[in-house]
Amino acid sequence: MLKKLDFNARMPKGRVVNDLLDSSVFLKTPQKMDFIGKSKKSIEIKRKIAKIAKSNLPVLILGESGSGKTLAARLIHELSIRSMRCFFDENISALPEHIAESELFGSVEGAFTDSRDRAGYFERADGGTLFLDEIGEASLQMQKKLLKVIETGEFRKVGSSEITKTDVRLIFATNADLNEKIRRGEFREDLFYRIANLVIEMPPLRERKDDIPELCESYLSKRNYFKCFSDSALEELCGFDWPGNVRQLHSTIERAVFNSDDSGLILPEHIEIY
Repeated sequence: MLKKLDFNARMPKGRVVNDLLDSSVFLKTPQKMDFIGKSKKSIEIKRKIAKIAKSNLPVLILGESGSGKTLAARLIHELSIRSMRCFFDENISALPEHIAESELFGSVEGAFTDSRDRAGYFERADGGTLFLDEIGEASLQMQKKLLKVIETGEFRKVGSSEITKTDVRLIFATNADLNEKIRRGEFREDLFYRIANLVIEMPPLRERKDDIPELCESYLSKRNYFKCFSDSALEELCGFDWPGNVRQLHSTIERAVFNSDDSGLILPEHIEIY
């Protein structure tokens, strides 16, 4: 019989109990994961996420916009030993160059105008997981700093000479072709090999159309919409290629619900795809 673990006890700061990483106590089955779909590709992704969650290596998630990269990152965290600690996510492309370093690594008072002592994501996520989306958009200078913290687990806050140590599970994602960026000199090859220890390729929705009926049902239920799609409406949805993937499907469902007014049945004429 498995010994019950005390999850009220905090994990030691800056350290992960490595001998627990392979414990079956923390291996949740793929069936329990909040990744909708029973298609072959979806089942493969669930199994890979569950397996990767047991590791502590950096992860690179590839896939088109809207294909579920953020969901995959969250699931890796939730299925891991780090699930009792924080999960932070940041979109690199949304960070202006002049504040990106302080946002990630923190700053000390006086480092620049209006600066103050503050912790960055690497410090705040210590013991947990940090998900950096759109890593392909990081500047070469930021890539250099990320490479150092990945290799050493150490960084300096902006304006500080002191070294700060961190223990963070790093997950990266991009919809860019990193190999092409490497060829153009826009992405460091050494950083690529450091972040691509474990790779997940999220399939686009057009490659798992069998999941569309279940995705629709799940979304309607989560939003508390007491409606359902007719068979003919589902056929129309399954016949589209969905370049915007699940995100586009969700917005289409919202319009269909609106167009159906008080009717509990969503028909083909209620569907508008943009």
